[in-house]
Amino acid sequence: MPTYVFECPKGHHTEVVCRYDDRPPTTECEFEGCSLEAHHVIVPTTVHPDFEPYWDNNLADDEHPDGQMVYTRQQRASEMRRIGLEEIGETDYTRARARERARGPRIWSFPKECRA
Repeated sequence: MPTYVFECPKGHHTEVVCRYDDRPPTTECEFEGCSLEAHHVIVPTTVHPDFEPYWDNNLADDEHPDGQMVYTRQQRASEMRRIGLEEIGETDYTRARARERARGPRIWSFPKECRA
């Protein structure tokens, strides 16, 4: 359920968790000693990114000898293709183990031309 923020004339904030249809137009301020009428205030939403930027040493090449900063999964994938790297990994552990046994051990992010 959404959380609605109400603000009284003194600047105190009150949060109300309820369905959209049950949202009151005003509510009483819950701050201690204040019982003024609080009105609904529109506040920006909080966005939590699912990907935090990081430094990837595996993306080293002539332009970036120490690696590069990675900001998105798409950027990392395109940089890996550009410098000739292939990501080895499976989300299903059993499939990854069966593949490893069939081919032998493989190294993650190792240049294609260096593999046997």
